[in-house]
Amino acid sequence: GEELDDLVDAVSQDTLYAYVCSLQAYPYRIPSSPNNLGARNWIVSKFEDYGYTDIELEYFTRYFTNGCNVIATKPGTIYPER
Repeated sequence: GEELDDLVDAVSQDTLYAYVCSLQAYPYRIPSSPNNLGARNWIVSKFEDYGYTDIELEYFTRYFTNGCNVIATKPGTIYPER
C-alpha cells in the first residue's frame, strides 16, 4: 500500500551502501576475532546514534566458538507492549 511505498522511499540507497562498506572494512569477522568485535562495536554505535537506549549484547556459543548478537529494542507507538 501507500504507507509501505512511503517507507521504502524514505530509505537511502547511498546510506545502506555506506553501511555495508563500513562493515566490510572488518573482513573475516570470525566470532571472537578483533574484526568481529570491531563490527559489533560499530553496530552498537550506530544504534546509539539513532537514539536507541535499550541495546543488548546476546552471547552464544556455536560450533565451539563464541559469538554475540547486537539487539536494539524500540517500543511501538501504537502497541508499545508488543
